[in-house]
Amino acid sequence: MNKNYEKAVNILKNNHQEHIIPIIDKLNENRKDALIEQILELDFKELEDIYTGEKSDKKFDNIEKVNVIDESSLSRKDLNEYITIGKSAIQNHELAVAIMAGGQGTRLRT
Repeated sequence: MNKNYEKAVNILKNNHQEHIIPIIDKLNENRKDALIEQILELDFKELEDIYTGEKSDKKFDNIEKVNVIDESSLSRKDLNEYITIGKSAIQNHELAVAIMAGGQGTRLRT
């Protein structure tokens, strides 16, 4: 058995992620190796800290609150303007965020 596989399995078990092990076992060798490599590189402690809120928010002190705009309340002209601004931001490697109610991603085929 692959030594890295065993390390990855131990990491998953130690971090209560055993449900991933059967998924690894079903993959072809290339995909299995890629997933194992990702598991070995993940900092599970950092993920846990973020999840439980133990990390200081100082790292994210530049987050700005945005006003929500209901798309249905916009004119076609304003909507097109926002679309153009969004596309430009993405092309310039700036950040774009979309906030949706639960389940919307499925209906939008994302």
